[in-house]
Amino acid sequence: KSRGGILVLDDDRFMLSILQDAFENRGYKVIAITNPYEAIEMILNRNISLALIDIVMPKLNGFEVFEILKKNNIDVPVIFLTGKLVTEYKVDALRKGVDDYITKPFDINEVIARAERAIIRSKVYKSKLTTDRLTGIYNKGFFREKIREYKNSSDMSEQSISVVFMDIDDFKFINDTYGHVVGDYILKDYANFMKSYIDEQDLLFRFGGDEFLILFYGKDEQYAFKQMESIRKG
Repeated sequence: KSRGGILVLDDDRFMLSILQDAFENRGYKVIAITNPYEAIEMILNRNISLALIDIVMPKLNGFEVFEILKKNNIDVPVIFLTGKLVTEYKVDALRKGVDDYITKPFDINEVIARAERAIIRSKVYKSKLTTDRLTGIYNKGFFREKIREYKNSSDMSEQSISVVFMDIDDFKFINDTYGHVVGDYILKDYANFMKSYIDEQDLLFRFGGDEFLILFYGKDEQYAFKQMESIRKG
């Protein structure tokens, strides 16, 4: 199984080959590319975990590529690669939001270590943004993001999506009678209970309070209704 997608943009084909081999040996799917415009298109439309970008290139330099990604709100960690040991370049890159800056020639093991650190940081950060603190399931903001993603997907016309909205009956009574600590415990337990009823590709969200959402992807309303009846009876 792939550990993620890494895009490498460099006009030096020998350098591309070295980086591609190194990351593929670590289990990553690598897109090695020399054209910055094609690289931008790939990052905009593919699931990329990290971009390694050379600074000095014809057509567009690394800074210009990074600015285009920022304008399109692409939240992909970026590491700059460059043969220029210029402090101003490094400071400018880090101030603009680049995750790391590596000078050529480099030790390939150091590049891999820095790249994997950037990927882990990004995953942790995104997890905090998309996860409900109390229950550990997805939050309302991520639900809106997934709905937008599905709406913009090219294969949407061929797929059914069912959305379920639910709450816990008399939850205010539970909080008022037994206290919010017990209420919180029930919310966490209920979330875990519901997860046991849905498939891996189906997504569970906490909408707020005692309200929850499930996104059944590729499944019609009859399937969703049957699943919800099972949860209700359970």
